[in-house]
Amino acid sequence: MGQYFTNDEDLKSCIKKLDCFLLGNKLSFYTDNGVFSKNGIDFGSRLLLETISKEDLGSDILDVGCDYGVIGLSLCKLKQCNVTMCDVNRRALHLAERNARENKCSFVKIIESNCYSNIDGKFTTIVTNPPIRAGKKIVMKY
Repeated sequence: MGQYFTNDEDLKSCIKKLDCFLLGNKLSFYTDNGVFSKNGIDFGSRLLLETISKEDLGSDILDVGCDYGVIGLSLCKLKQCNVTMCDVNRRALHLAERNARENKCSFVKIIESNCYSNIDGKFTTIVTNPPIRAGKKIVMKY
């Protein structure tokens, strides 16, 4: 079985829906096999969202390694600002698109990109919850 930072086309799908409250908003997220933290919002993402300076968030946010969209969509819902989200996992990107529609986040652009490889533009805020469990070799590569 592959990792959530890879694409495994043969992995059987098992879509689940998570309902949660983040940054004072009720949000719903569809998850699936082959994505990070498919059974619930992970501790690192919750901590990042709880501690990020809301006053310093700009109007153009980049979420690197967005997975199914927890961080980027939560910030979009909070600030009603432009959010670009990227990931290498196509299943996660498909879910992020679905979750953007589900949560009525219309200021979102979702891109397949390995870190910054397909990213153009300038951003006032860049957020990420990197795949630490992938190991230092993978994380530090980019």
